[in-house]
Amino acid sequence: MLYFKKNLHFKRLISLISVFLIFTNFVFGQKSELTNKINSLYNTIENSTETDSLKIEKIVQFSSQNNYPKAIDTLLKKAVEIAKKNGSISLLAHVYRMYGNYYFYNSKMDSAKYYLLKAKEKINNINNPYLEVAIRTPLSGVYRKQGNITMALATLMESKAILDKTDLSKFNASFKRKLIGEKLILYNSLANFFNQLDEKEKAIANYDKAYKMALALQSKKYAGVILNNKADLLLKQNKNNEALTTLLQAKKLKKEGNASAFSIANTNQNIGLAYMKLGNYKKALKNIDIALDFFAKNKITSGIMEASAIKSRILYFLKDYNQSVIYGLKSKEIALKNKDIEGKSKACKYLSDSYEKLGKYKLALQNYKAYKQATDKIFNEKNIKKITQIEMQANFEREKEIQKIKTENQKKQSKTTIKLLIISVIALFLIAGLLFRVNAIKRKNNEKLKGKNKQISEALAINKVLFKETHHRVKNNLQIINSLLNMQQHFVTDEKSKKIVVDSQNRIKSMSLIHQKLYQNKVLTGIETKSYFSDLIESLCDSYGIQPRQITLKIESLLLDVDTAIPMGLIVNEIISNSFKHAFTDEKSALLFELFLANNSELIVIVRDNGKGIKEDFDFKKSLSYGMKIIHSLAKKIKATILFTNKDGLEVKLIIKRFKIIHSNA
Repeated sequence: MLYFKKNLHFKRLISLISVFLIFTNFVFGQKSELTNKINSLYNTIENSTETDSLKIEKIVQFSSQNNYPKAIDTLLKKAVEIAKKNGSISLLAHVYRMYGNYYFYNSKMDSAKYYLLKAKEKINNINNPYLEVAIRTPLSGVYRKQGNITMALATLMESKAILDKTDLSKFNASFKRKLIGEKLILYNSLANFFNQLDEKEKAIANYDKAYKMALALQSKKYAGVILNNKADLLLKQNKNNEALTTLLQAKKLKKEGNASAFSIANTNQNIGLAYMKLGNYKKALKNIDIALDFFAKNKITSGIMEASAIKSRILYFLKDYNQSVIYGLKSKEIALKNKDIEGKSKACKYLSDSYEKLGKYKLALQNYKAYKQATDKIFNEKNIKKITQIEMQANFEREKEIQKIKTENQKKQSKTTIKLLIISVIALFLIAGLLFRVNAIKRKNNEKLKGKNKQISEALAINKVLFKETHHRVKNNLQIINSLLNMQQHFVTDEKSKKIVVDSQNRIKSMSLIHQKLYQNKVLTGIETKSYFSDLIESLCDSYGIQPRQITLKIESLLLDVDTAIPMGLIVNEIISNSFKHAFTDEKSALLFELFLANNSELIVIVRDNGKGIKEDFDFKKSLSYGMKIIHSLAKKIKATILFTNKDGLEVKLIIKRFKIIHSNA
């Protein structure tokens, strides 16, 4: 037994040393082959008689092919020196764009944003669609990494608008190829964006467009990159076998297209993830270690962060929780340092799970909260609303464009009619020809109008989905809070505190139920009273162990707006909870709940139980009870009068004067 323990400690020590060697990146090693190539290119450019643009283009191509390793900084500084000496605004913007990409690939998002915005500012007055798009596409990626989904989408839409209005026929073959390449990258970026928002169909459609363009350009390297990204979406959908097949094809294409070692390492990482999801942990570790070794040797922090997170998860499944924590902490450290919200979210989730298995519940809860905060920052209600606003603005611009087309059509038709009247005197056969031309123009414009109307309809449908998604996410977040309270309840020994936790849970359920009803209904702004209050009372019965047969419901079916339903739900929750706690002493205890509209001007709610009632001098406004304070506060919001009366028990009557009923055809 003693030998076994010593052997176990020895293995752990060896494992820790291995991790240390990976993350110190072989600092004292010899110069890498890549460093030699960088020095060689630097010397070539220094002694070259080529034009400044050709020198910079060589640096751009080398940087892009090698995915902007840290050691390339010397070449970038040289490019800035050449551009500034030349005095060309386009060249300097090109170099700043390259610097932005360099910092992006090395997970320095603030620096990447600084240089890309600097590049964008330089070309404000220059008509260069390639540079405009080449700057905006990575800038969108920076916004996405920082959790600013709104700006990410807006920047991509700007790029798309620029490419859509660019006439490719005006450019030579080389420049045209560059623009198509940027279009390919744009579709890939759009697909990545929709992938993050779980818009699977849109993501797949854009990946397929980008893949076809890569094949048309005979670029196996880019085709492999796109397949790699598409496989990421397939992994999210748990189509793990299909994802693995796609990744193996992506790796093959990348190798045939002479893709960078970084790009191939990235695919190895995803292959490791696919094997992990398929339960083949041996192959998963093998591929992740290959990727992690490359990232560490080349000091690619973004790669180290992602590969460490995946390795942490594989070790978790192998039940090596201590090692899982080591790699999870490394991933989290890099994510926090580089302000990478997505990386932080993933690392904290994995750390939470591993700490829980180790019995370190405090650390598990801390990381779970950090995970939720990071996730909510990416997908919160505010971002979804802002995305909707952008799309609505786009719809508005389309509507203006349609009106402009209509006005132009009317002017064209008027001018054409006058010409036809004049020409008719000269020759009848010309009239027939011109009429044919006018009809052709009308048909073409009508087709345009149909297309625009279709786009508007699709956008409105998306808005509806986004509103539903908002309510769905709010409901999910409330349920998470409820779950946390439920966990907390197990650690509370004081009965009074337990009751407070239960009351809080019931209040949260009341609000959560509202959002559940909203995303399930066709009408997104109204709550149907019969369904909502029946479900609310049923939930309270479950919470307090009351039999449904003890409850009588008389509820008129009305469609209330959300601003009325939420305070009403919370008030009813407090009143019925109070009855269940104080009036229900045995199986003969009963409760009546009524809701109806009186004279179209007052909404009446009655809650009556057969308990012992209340003292005659009771004044709920002066009550120190937290529940009564909630009732009093919310009653003011909806201008409700509340009457407490003893009638063989207690009757509570609400007379609500501020409410809004939504009609079913609204």
